[in-house]
Amino acid sequence: MAHNRNARVARSVRRGAAAALAAVLAGLGPLVPGTARADDRASSLDVSAVVSGDGSLRVTEEFVFDDGALPDQLTQRLATTRDGLNDTVYSYEITDVTVDAGGSRVGVSGADDGDYRVITVDASQASGDRITVAYTVRGASLAGAEVKGADTLTTVQWRMVQGLSIGVGEVNGRFTVDSDTPAALADVDCEAGAPAALTSCASVRGGTAENPWPVFTHGALGAGQVLELTVKVPASAVSPDQVLAQRWSLDRAFTVRPLQLVVGLGALVLGAALLWGLHRRLGRDQVNATNATSVVARWKPVAAGQVRFSLEEDVRPGEIGTVVDEHVDPVDLTASVLDLAIRGHLRITQLPDEGPNRPTDWLLERTSPSGESSGPDELRPYERKLLDVLVTEDAAAIRVSELAPAMGSVVHAIQDDLYDDVVAKGWFSGRPDAARSRWGIAGWVMLVLSLAATVLLAALTTFGLLGLSLTIVSLGLIYTAQRMPRRTLAGVRVVRGLELLAMELTTEPTDSFAKQDAYDQISSVLPYAVVLGGFGRWLDALAAADDDPGVPDPEDLSWYRAPEDWNLSDLPDSLRNFVTTMQGRLYSRG
Repeated sequence: MAHNRNARVARSVRRGAAAALAAVLAGLGPLVPGTARADDRASSLDVSAVVSGDGSLRVTEEFVFDDGALPDQLTQRLATTRDGLNDTVYSYEITDVTVDAGGSRVGVSGADDGDYRVITVDASQASGDRITVAYTVRGASLAGAEVKGADTLTTVQWRMVQGLSIGVGEVNGRFTVDSDTPAALADVDCEAGAPAALTSCASVRGGTAENPWPVFTHGALGAGQVLELTVKVPASAVSPDQVLAQRWSLDRAFTVRPLQLVVGLGALVLGAALLWGLHRRLGRDQVNATNATSVVARWKPVAAGQVRFSLEEDVRPGEIGTVVDEHVDPVDLTASVLDLAIRGHLRITQLPDEGPNRPTDWLLERTSPSGESSGPDELRPYERKLLDVLVTEDAAAIRVSELAPAMGSVVHAIQDDLYDDVVAKGWFSGRPDAARSRWGIAGWVMLVLSLAATVLLAALTTFGLLGLSLTIVSLGLIYTAQRMPRRTLAGVRVVRGLELLAMELTTEPTDSFAKQDAYDQISSVLPYAVVLGGFGRWLDALAAADDDPGVPDPEDLSWYRAPEDWNLSDLPDSLRNFVTTMQGRLYSRG
């Protein structure tokens, strides 16, 4: 015991001399596993490894120290995981840890530190010259590939020396199989050195009659260096007990391999084909094989060089947007307001300017209070709602600036009537908004399910590309849903007729009307020009039709009245201003 006390005193003196070096290494300690002082070194290490038939491996390490110079503390970090190929991870379980120091009292603790099991031995009160550490490993026996005509092998692979806080002068070891089934060594390999740069051990032998199991030796190993032994034995003698898992990564989740590519692209192509078939069957307009056109309006000759604008199809300006783009826009309702005035249900009166900085205002007055009419001029339900919201029946007139801000709540009702109207006229096989809504909901539900499937596929499998394909198809369905309204053949022909009318409104001469009918004829064109184009040129045409230039014209138009000094030449600016103001008021939020 006196000898051991003297050895510890001498070791303390040497440690004091190395204090400067220890201070530097203290900062590097977290980066270098098991950083130790130069004097904490075992002269030798004997390793014994025994693998059982069930694959468990028992490792016994005996550290020998010269002159009984035991370290105060011995730490060993045993890896509990190891990376395999293709993002695989092998897991190990360390159990049954025992420590012996020649019968002396030894403190030992074990703790998990990330991917390591850390064994700490407190030998500060121990005597003798040896420390023996033993533990059991499960998961070190790996399954080998099956080869036809040959025995299936189990590969026992473990770093017999690893994560030590001290260096060793030399390593000697042996490996044996404890199994009820006779077995012969198939292969053995031993490597040692720095974990990232292993080289062959000094010697390894075995597989002979004299030495059936491997015996290995190696020279000095520094703190943190390793010695790895790999032994292959028949699986009939040692069963594999590997615990294999897949490490998640983007590369693995979205693997680009033939099978994953074929499945992902196949789903994308199939989805695209289904969307194409769905749109072709339920969303595409009926085919107009003869390219027939429903003539919406004609410019009928009435005399030499004179024409008359005549509607051939009962298409109201407010219906144009619904049949062309399946939506009700502000310009559609504004054109309807203008059309109601020109048809005699409403009068627009421009009020005198109230000041240089005050905007122009207009008075709207109902000229058919009950909204009743019959024949070709009968009010549609949407027109009646629009007229009622503009000027209620109990109000004689109302300023545009005072229009109720409740128009937004009425727009939906007007849209409903318009959709019912275009279906009743046979232009659509069903309500466009219902078709868009139905397929849009289906698309969003599919998108949510596809995103959930993508997360699950990416988290649990290598088929993340399949989830992306499903997501793309879902987005395609949402896009296709907006094009699902299916026009009938009659609707297709009306749209072609409106396209023809739009072209004519921008090209037809504006001065070909009989002088006595010019005001009424050009006025009837204006609502269609607001929606289809050419509005400016027809406004100019109406101003140019003034039969008394230079004379104020406050009452020349039956549907539009103005201040006493107003002239028909002021109409283009006045009506453009009115159209812009009405669009803002109709869709005002209050």
